[in-house]
Formats: sequence, structure tokens, C-alpha cells
Amino acid sequence: MKKVFLPFCIFLFAAKSGFAADFSRGPQAVPPNTILISLGMAMGDAESVYSWGSGSTSVKKGLLGFMLAFDYALPFFGLTAGVELGYSMGSAFFMDVGIIPIMARAGYHPDLGTKNMDIYALFKVGFAIGSFFDEETDVGFGIGGGLGIRVFFSEKSGLFTELGYDSYFLNTDGYKITGRRFFTIGITYRL
Repeated sequence: MKKVFLPFCIFLFAAKSGFAADFSRGPQAVPPNTILISLGMAMGDAESVYSWGSGSTSVKKGLLGFMLAFDYALPFFGLTAGVELGYSMGSAFFMDVGIIPIMARAGYHPDLGTKNMDIYALFKVGFAIGSFFDEETDVGFGIGGGLGIRVFFSEKSGLFTELGYDSYFLNTDGYKITGRRFFTIGITYRL
């Protein structure tokens, strides 16, 4: 009887707490129906793998670019939904590579109890358009995720940084190119 009673009490406490929670209220830094516009500088790398017969070789080079994100704060659970566009460029195997990611993004923003700071986790999925020195293009799959922090210095504007791992998979003339973004820093405008 005692083995059943304790789990039952824990279940009742959890159920009561869950029904008492107000899921319609988001975090103070990103209240429901808020729009966030973020512009930042993005850094990452590109790995090119060239295969022939039974062999292959690979090279990694840095990518530098920018990103522009639009997020909308949903009216429950501290969730956001949005879209992210960008451009990154670099070179690998004597090829100039340009990558244009177009990603849908979903974020979770826990309530820290302050209007000036926002931490968040992101999941992204979409596609990327790659352009190469010989004017070839390819469209590939993109997926990513990461953690970010925003600090607002006024009611409308602030700075942000994101650490994560976004990958874009492209192919051209025997080359398999994977573009990745690891770090972004920039400004955010809150509407």
C-alpha cells in the first residue's frame, strides 16, 4: 500500500501544479505576439570532399557571412516560430563557394523573470542554395540547432549571440560540399 501511495501523491501534486500553470504567458523578454528581427555576422566552415575511383580527399576552409532572422512569439509555452535567411562565402579546392540558407526555425524561450535578457534554444530545418566559381548551382538540405542569448539595452533593441551547428549539404562535379555555421553575433530589434 505504501508503494502505491507515494507515487499517487506525487502524481496529484504534479497534476495540480500543471493545471495551475499559466501557459498563455510567455517570457517577459519575449512576450506573446512579439516580433523579433535579428541581423548578424555568421562564421563557420565548408568541407569539400572530392572522390575519384577508389580514393577521395577533403579540405576544410572558413566561411564568413551574415544572417537575417524573423521570429514571432507564439501565445503559449514561450515558443517562437520564424524564418532565417543568410549568405556565407569562402573557398575550397580552388573553388569560390557561396551558400544561401533558407531555414524555418522554432525556438523555446524560458522565462527568466526579466525584460532585458532572453536565453533560447533553436531547431532549424530547410534548404540551401550553393553557387560555385564556374557558375554552377545546387540546392541541398539544411538542418541545425543551437543556443542563444539576447540582451536588450532599450525597450526595442539589443545584442544577441548564437552558438550552434547548422549544416547544408551540396554537390557539384564530383565534389560533396558541407557548409556549416557555428557562431553568430549581431543586433535584434523587438516589435
